[in-house]
Amino acid sequence: MAVVTIGDEQFVLRIDLRIGRRIRDLSGWNPFDLWRDEAAAGRLDDPLLLADVLWAIVSAEPRVANRGKDALIDCLTGDVLAAARDAVLDAAIDFFPQRQRDILKQLVATHREQIGRALAKVEVELLAHAASSDSASNGTAANLPGS
Repeated sequence: MAVVTIGDEQFVLRIDLRIGRRIRDLSGWNPFDLWRDEAAAGRLDDPLLLADVLWAIVSAEPRVANRGKDALIDCLTGDVLAAARDAVLDAAIDFFPQRQRDILKQLVATHREQIGRALAKVEVELLAHAASSDSASNGTAANLPGS
C-alpha cells in the first residue's frame, strides 16, 4: 500500500484502470507505461508533472476535489515530492500482476540507487569545491599586507 503525507493529510494512493486513465488524461503520464517504457519512472522526476499526477489521483477523493489544485501544490515541498514520487511509483507497480511487479520493483530500485549515487557524487564534488575555495581564500588572505 502506497501512502503519502501532503500537508497535514495522509493519502493512500491506489491506481486502478479508472485512476490510471484519469492520470493519463489530466497529466499526460501513463502509469501503465512502466511495463513497456523504462523511462516512464524517470519522468516523475519533473516536479510539475508529478504535481499533476498527484492531483489526478487525490482529487478523485471528495474531501480534496473542492479545495482545488493550488491548495495541493502549495503543500508540495521537495521532501514531500520525493516521498510522493516513491508512493506514486509503488501504487502504479501494485497494479500489475505479481510477476511483472517483481521485475518493476527491481527496475525502480535500480533507478533509485542510480539517483542516490548521482546525488552522493554531486555532494562530494560540491564539498571538494567548497574546501578548495576555502583554502584558496585562506591562502590569499595570508598573503595580503598586514596579515
